[in-house]
Amino acid sequence: MYLFVDTFLVSIDPSDHVEVRKAAKARENIARVRQQQEKRAHERNIHGVKLPSRCKDDGRSTLVKCKECNEAYPTLNNYREHLVQHHIEAHKTHHEFTSEKEFLAWKGSIEMDVGVNYTTHGGSWKSSEGKKQIFYCRRSGEKSSTKTQDTSEKKRTCKLGLYCTSSMEVVKADGCIRVTFYTDHHDHEQFPNLIHMVLPKSEKDIIAASKSSSCSQK
Repeated sequence: MYLFVDTFLVSIDPSDHVEVRKAAKARENIARVRQQQEKRAHERNIHGVKLPSRCKDDGRSTLVKCKECNEAYPTLNNYREHLVQHHIEAHKTHHEFTSEKEFLAWKGSIEMDVGVNYTTHGGSWKSSEGKKQIFYCRRSGEKSSTKTQDTSEKKRTCKLGLYCTSSMEVVKADGCIRVTFYTDHHDHEQFPNLIHMVLPKSEKDIIAASKSSSCSQK
């Protein structure tokens, strides 16, 4: 049995269902990437949308879809600008720190206040302002659920299936860390019981010590 994967003709044993599925999945992935490339080319050539050289806010190539009208945008900033048409404004605050430790302490306090972590989708890169990195609301991204090894139950995901408008744009230059913090969480304002938090080690230690103390008093 032969299958075309991209421009290559691959020989596959039709009785090997795993290999057949892998080849089919590879073809689907290639088709999806080509479709995204064609869409971005259309946006660039027809609508004049300028894509960053490394794409997306953190340097990757994922379009951000609008939940209100299903339009797609190349960056989170483009998406925020678009949301004004739906009467949704993005509020932001500016902060400066003199050390990584100071920045991380502030970031941790913000995460505990709102009940959700901010994580990167890639490394930092050089910009005209300095070394830049984006921290996204942890709920941003595609939904995916996986089955556990010992049960048939699906493991829950915190992902929304879309991009939240809240993020931290971090620029490091001249020994200073400058942060632009977009504070509004679009479509998920409430975070009950910190269910979407991955607690820092310091908080875990405090909780563990509290539980240990409670057990010893019984």
